[in-house]
Amino acid sequence: MRKLSFVVQKEEGFHLKPLTEIVTELKKYSASVNLRYKDKVVNIKNILAILSLGIGKGQEVEFEIDGEDEAEVEQILRERIVNI
Repeated sequence: MRKLSFVVQKEEGFHLKPLTEIVTELKKYSASVNLRYKDKVVNIKNILAILSLGIGKGQEVEFEIDGEDEAEVEQILRERIVNI
């Protein structure tokens, strides 16, 4: 299992378009990815669950990546997360 922490930099916080792009890319991989925010954990492939968390600018989130292709998934997240 790999973990990746990130502080949201964009004024809009987590929003639909970049999340959709990330989820579309991650569906190609078998690794599971959970998003941890405060005391909640949601599957990153569930966009509505992520949006319901109301993650805004300056908030820290953690991605938990688990599976045989977790290294590739972590790299995708590192590259794409800057758009959130």
